Amino acid sequence: MNTLFSLQHQVSLKTCNSFGIDALAEQVLSLSHQDQLPRLHHLFLQDPSQDFLFLGGGSNVVLPDHLQALVVHVQIKGRRILEHNEQQCIIA
Repeated sequence: MNTLFSLQHQVSLKTCNSFGIDALAEQVLSLSHQDQLPRLHHLFLQDPSQDFLFLGGGSNVVLPDHLQALVVHVQIKGRRILEHNEQQCIIA
């Protein structure tokens, strides 16, 4: 699986939120597969001062006009059971 990210600059988030707010993001990183998570974690460790905003489906999210934080657009679909027993079930 490809662990590279799609990084875009000056992106409108109008289609990424259910209110249709035309917010502008300085940078948007698309996260489309769980194999990208270790690389994303490494990115966080490289620059701990970087602000991040995680955006999923965008339902009921009110965005400001301009976002300088790096927007991580999570596009991972589906769920699976990682572990289960009589006391708990871990779903990813």
